Amino acid sequence: MIKDDVAPWDNIKSKSKSKTNTSPLEHDECVALVAYLDILVKQGKVVAYTHIPQETYTKNWGTKMRNKREGVKAGIPDYLIVFKNKKLLFLEMKRRVGGTVSPEQQDWLEKLAGKTTVSGVAKGFEAAKIMIDSIT
Repeated sequence: MIKDDVAPWDNIKSKSKSKTNTSPLEHDECVALVAYLDILVKQGKVVAYTHIPQETYTKNWGTKMRNKREGVKAGIPDYLIVFKNKKLLFLEMKRRVGGTVSPEQQDWLEKLAGKTTVSGVAKGFEAAKIMIDSIT
């Protein structure tokens, strides 16, 4: 069980310096998601997962061209989760308030959806948890 009956994702707080948007940052939501996925791996419900690093913004033109030649494409979902029941989830994480899905992200999610593959957008950890729990 989790120490002191407090889940690592409880009380996610924003580290944003903005006084107008106190919603947790996408990063905070992702950290909570990873803590939850680690528990599901230990329980045997999730076989494996990974964050797909697409944060490739750079001012360096050499790096931009290298990424393009290697096939980096905009819109790939943030996470790939492999379940014990052989289903795959491609999950795009967004912050609870203010996160928007780009047309490229929507296009990838539609292309990835299939019989053994699920794709979706979760606005915050709680939405991601509900989606994951419906698959396990």
